[in-house]
Amino acid sequence: MPIKPLTQRPVGAPATTPQQPAATAPQAPPEAAGDGFDAASPDRALAPPPLDAAALAQREKELRAAAADTALFFPLPMRSAVREALTISIARVRSAEAAGNIDSGEASASFEMLRELFEGLADLRAGRAVVQRRANDNEGVNVWRFRSPDGDEFQVTARRALDEFGEARIGLRQVFDDGVKLPGRHRVSLRVDLERFGEASVDMQFGGSSLDRRIHGLMKNPDGSVFTTASGKNLADHHFRATLPDALEEPAVFAALVDGFVDGTMQPLEQLP
Repeated sequence: MPIKPLTQRPVGAPATTPQQPAATAPQAPPEAAGDGFDAASPDRALAPPPLDAAALAQREKELRAAAADTALFFPLPMRSAVREALTISIARVRSAEAAGNIDSGEASASFEMLRELFEGLADLRAGRAVVQRRANDNEGVNVWRFRSPDGDEFQVTARRALDEFGEARIGLRQVFDDGVKLPGRHRVSLRVDLERFGEASVDMQFGGSSLDRRIHGLMKNPDGSVFTTASGKNLADHHFRATLPDALEEPAVFAALVDGFVDGTMQPLEQLP
């Protein structure tokens, strides 16, 4: 797959400096699966050829500049936190490479995931994407697919409240790359959740579970020990909570933002099959 430049419009102001110190490269975590991705698939699903050091630096610069525009997809109270999560995640890719946790090919693939996500949302904002609602019988849940002119396809999910299928969220993930279906949930995912324990979080996930953990490191308990689920799994620390407004932790407030997103952002973009 050829490397394409970003098609985002330039951002007038530079990205904000992240408040969190988490951009420092984490120690390479163990390889056990455990964050909901299909670990059986290769991390570099349909990845481009590795970029050299100069090209990686240029791609990092482009992605940082485009992060603010990408955050515009989300409701206003979420945008600053989404932009910061993207900025920190971009920095973590480079620091993980510098620390030897990922190699240059994995760094290139990770930046390509972000580039395609950013480009897809630029196509959506510019009216170049075809948007279709997906059949769904779950009350309070809306699902769409949008397809860019280059054949990349993304799924958007808006769930207004916690239910048996998942947490309240506005989420986006890639499902096709240049018209080719990606294996499992094996590409980039960006979402804002109201977690079942009451905290709001921006989640920025890279590819397979191994790659995601080696970029973000492992989730920790308050005492600094590694968090382990009831089934013995470790999770990637791809959750960003510090800069989301506290008001989003109120279920009614979060549900209202989801309703506004459905009515004000996605429904006007829908097109008949």
